[in-house]
Amino acid sequence: MGNPIGWCDITINPVVGCSHCSPGCKNCYAERFAARLAKNPFTAKKYAGVVDENGKWTGAVRYNFFWYEKLPKTPKKIFLNSMSDIFHPAVSEDVLYEIIDSIINIGSQHTFFVLTKRPERIKKVLTNTTIPQNLWLGTTVCNQSEADAKIPLLLQIQEEKNFVSIEPMLEPIDVTRYSHSLKWVICGGETGPGARPMHSDWARSLRDQCIAAGTPFFFKKMGNQKTAPKDLLIREVPNELETLPRDGECAENGWPCVACFREWAKQETQEEKNDGQENGN
Repeated sequence: MGNPIGWCDITINPVVGCSHCSPGCKNCYAERFAARLAKNPFTAKKYAGVVDENGKWTGAVRYNFFWYEKLPKTPKKIFLNSMSDIFHPAVSEDVLYEIIDSIINIGSQHTFFVLTKRPERIKKVLTNTTIPQNLWLGTTVCNQSEADAKIPLLLQIQEEKNFVSIEPMLEPIDVTRYSHSLKWVICGGETGPGARPMHSDWARSLRDQCIAAGTPFFFKKMGNQKTAPKDLLIREVPNELETLPRDGECAENGWPCVACFREWAKQETQEEKNDGQENGN
């Protein structure tokens, strides 16, 4: 249940199993983990049938009807699902409604986050359903065409508690037209075997778009490039999810608070301008 994701406390997987639907799926970490877990005698039953003999998704999914029993008693920020896509077409509407019902009636003290690469199904399934107040809905995109196709669909169904995860970031992405409506932007590179590189300037551009719009920006990682540039050490969260140190009380792990980062970025920008003037640019 613990996790290295960084923007939530724990992960719980009501559903396991998926299939590729995006260029971002090419090196899917969940697929690699599922292939390993399907061979583990302690988890083989849970993952039976979701991957084939080559360790690739089959498109089948398995639902744990008692997933809510793993919910802690104290309030947590919970990511549902890291090992599937809850809005995958193989997940029935009945299962989706059961998950929503559990979020409302059993997990009301928690804040839940759902990321999907299939926001079109959010609109289809939840249009006539009351979305729980403690549920944040997000979509994952990896390139500009996905951003332009998926973000508008997300915003149509979830105006307030919405977020976008640009991970893996495979090219520069402009979210300017959506940034005033987005409540949170998360960004990161690809990790694992065959990981494709993310250029730091792509992330900087996205960061600057968010700063201009006042949208919280959370930089997760550079992918297999382990060290993030200093000017990308920013992990903003929406006010109601605030976990960063208060202004002026920077974390010991090197991630600055929001106020300190913005002041640092302002100074860096001014220094770059000054250098350009001195060089006659």
